[in-house]
Amino acid sequence: MNALRPFAFNPAPLKDIKGSAAENIAALDRQIAELTEKRRELGEKIASYAQYRDDLKVCADQMVQELAKEEVKNRLLTTGTLIFLKGWVPVPDIDILEKELDGFVCAVEYSDPAEGDTPPTELRNSKLIHSMEMVTEMYSLPAYTGIDPNPLIFPFFIVFFGMMYADMAYGLALIVLSQIIIRKYHPKGTLGNIMQLATICGTTAAVWGFISGGLFGDAVSVIADKFFGVPNFVLYVPFIDPLKDPMTVLFLALGMGAVQLFAGMCIKIYLCFRDGHPLDALFDVGSWWLLFAGIAVLVFKGSPVVLYCGIAALVLTQGRAKKGILGKFFGGVASLYNITSWLGDVLSYTRLMALMLASTVIASVVNILGALPGSIIAFAVIFLFGHTFNMGINIIGTYVHAARLQYLEYFSKFYTEGGIPFNPLRYKTKYVDVVADGGEE
Repeated sequence: MNALRPFAFNPAPLKDIKGSAAENIAALDRQIAELTEKRRELGEKIASYAQYRDDLKVCADQMVQELAKEEVKNRLLTTGTLIFLKGWVPVPDIDILEKELDGFVCAVEYSDPAEGDTPPTELRNSKLIHSMEMVTEMYSLPAYTGIDPNPLIFPFFIVFFGMMYADMAYGLALIVLSQIIIRKYHPKGTLGNIMQLATICGTTAAVWGFISGGLFGDAVSVIADKFFGVPNFVLYVPFIDPLKDPMTVLFLALGMGAVQLFAGMCIKIYLCFRDGHPLDALFDVGSWWLLFAGIAVLVFKGSPVVLYCGIAALVLTQGRAKKGILGKFFGGVASLYNITSWLGDVLSYTRLMALMLASTVIASVVNILGALPGSIIAFAVIFLFGHTFNMGINIIGTYVHAARLQYLEYFSKFYTEGGIPFNPLRYKTKYVDVVADGGEE
């Protein structure tokens, strides 16, 4: 052992193993053969139940619901004769609750959330908007006192996604693939929302592809030139060519960003008035609007008067929560530094142009590489692999950046996160669709 220790040798305890190594290897081989045969028999037995597949799916979902009901019983307060329940119920569902309780002898008392209570959050949207809830939940549910952001981010998200993906063929491929999965596998939950959102975003990507002239990049022109001897062939003149006129795309991206930030400020005004704080809307939003208007007047008219008014408004109002006159004054002065934050927010939307160009350039490079060998077979192989890669890598980046613009730039203007999900006992099935009397799933 002393001689072997420098080589990190450790004896292996054999425990209950007896006999030679060859005998033990042979015994293990026999066990593997027996298990392989048993696995084959079990596979045949499972396959014999194929005719009962639908029944087994129903039973599996039913057992999950029974298990959920048993788990809920542990949270009930009961004497064995009486049951006491305390919980949250959405106002639109009070009639349903009362209908369910009609068959019991019970007393029901309703009350609004008391001070100190933290009501849970439940999002209710149309089927079209419902798919967007996945994007919000990846960030955080809105607080009970906040606002459901899904209808507010839906138009921006799908338009931004489409602009960055921007190819008719890519968009149509996304639509077809997501619809095949939806119709064949009927996915539920997060996966179902992803597929629904993919169909919608594929549509906007196809529209943007038509606007920018993207059809597998410039594949039509390359094929016409290299294999048919028709140079400079185009199907039609696009409204915007991101490779030839990137500045137009840049200004469009910045303009769309300004529109979304303005919408966020409008939502902030609405929330201030809803919560009974109109002066906060005037001071926190109106002052900035005055400053931005002053910058515009200075640029186009050369007059700094409106700009000075905006600066004064910020200095006099943004430090109002501070203590003392000096604290309020210097708090207002410090708020002027936030102009850099607004500038950064607007510049963040340049990523719309950057990803649109990236997708277009990679597609064009794939087409050029495919045409280099001069063989239609080689072109087809490189074309298929390259565009599949481009679609896959860009769909990830496009989704991430479209979501990022909502989370950091848009939500920062009005969103209050931290909601607790409302998670009542409900049907959660994998195979079966539960339809209410009204026909809603």
